[in-house]
Amino acid sequence: ELLVERSLELLKSVSAGGRVLDLCTGSGAIILSIAHARPDLQCYGVDLSPQALAWAKKNLKALGLANCELFEGDLFEPLVPGQKYDLITSNPPYVAPKEYSELPSVVKDYEPKMALEAADDGLLLERSIIRQAPCWLKDGGALILEMGETQGRALSDEMLSQGYSNVSIIKDLCARDRFAEGHISLSRMAAKG
Repeated sequence: ELLVERSLELLKSVSAGGRVLDLCTGSGAIILSIAHARPDLQCYGVDLSPQALAWAKKNLKALGLANCELFEGDLFEPLVPGQKYDLITSNPPYVAPKEYSELPSVVKDYEPKMALEAADDGLLLERSIIRQAPCWLKDGGALILEMGETQGRALSDEMLSQGYSNVSIIKDLCARDRFAEGHISLSRMAAKG
């Protein structure tokens, strides 16, 4: 819910016809909420899991949204090359393997392991998204990622090293670090070399 709220805030300045991409879309909760709130935008969701995508498609059909498309594939792989987005969101798997066994059963019993666990201390997919997203974002576009509460420093450092500007870590309602946000300035990235 907080990710959707922040996304809609970032999209206030985006005019009709703008594009939003949600990676690791799962049931589609994030991208379908954005598509519903902003029917003037073109929204896209991508997920590697056929089972998750089937749920997202059921939800899309139930909502009757005409401004959203869903694709099966690995992150940016199924997208049209050269397509640019105003905003990229993601709630990727970010639980480190050593932490997975300690998750409460209310989480582990109802979520597929591939939707929760990621290698490299839980940072593998997040780092991959951060590194690839600049090629897919419009000038002035933003990336916002959900993350584990101990990952803020690593992800903000990664964003800064990749040339993002206005990098921030946003807290959840329990005051825990929960989202990493960064913006793209193509002139700044070009100057960086």
